[in-house]
Amino acid sequence: MGIAIMCPFAASASFTESWPFGETGCQTYAFFGMTFGIASVTNLAALTVDIYHETQGHPAKSSSLLVMAIWVNALFWGVAPLNPIRWGRYTVEPFGTGCLLDFESRDIMYLAYLLVMVVVCFVIPVGAMIYCAINVKSCMVMTLSLLLYWGVYGIVAVAAGVGSASNVPIRLYALAPVIAKLAPIGNTILVHWTNQQTSTIGKATNQEGKKTK
Repeated sequence: MGIAIMCPFAASASFTESWPFGETGCQTYAFFGMTFGIASVTNLAALTVDIYHETQGHPAKSSSLLVMAIWVNALFWGVAPLNPIRWGRYTVEPFGTGCLLDFESRDIMYLAYLLVMVVVCFVIPVGAMIYCAINVKSCMVMTLSLLLYWGVYGIVAVAAGVGSASNVPIRLYALAPVIAKLAPIGNTILVHWTNQQTSTIGKATNQEGKKTK
């Protein structure tokens, strides 16, 4: 859904080599990008943790509640930079083909938003995934996938937050959203593979449980 909503904006901006949709279009585009991006990260982390619990013989009992929490969290961080909250700020990215967080802002409230968001939506999920990957090898692929698609974005955000966006190489700055936009495609393939793995693990766990009885 995120790709379907955002691609027409990005494609038009790429052809015109500038952002043609004004401030409202920029805020709308960035909102969807942030919301779907965070949902993608936390969903992958939740899936990894679910596989870990599956291997331990403790499958999740309320997936609907977990899905709701993922989207509430994503919507919170996506809405926060918009009026009237304005905790954070969206702006046109350097090459003018999209909008994202304003990494050049030095406002203390914005920096607080940026650093808290990175910790809650990236550091904690990655930490949980690494823990699962250490104990369950099948979780390693998903952990590497998240680091591949969102690692550059995380580096740019942290570097801009603790230092200055001017110190971030322009190529890295531009590369971050491009790689992140590939995440939904990669995650779709990965989720299909993961479902097969989870099904196999679940069957093996059930068979072992029957044998012990």
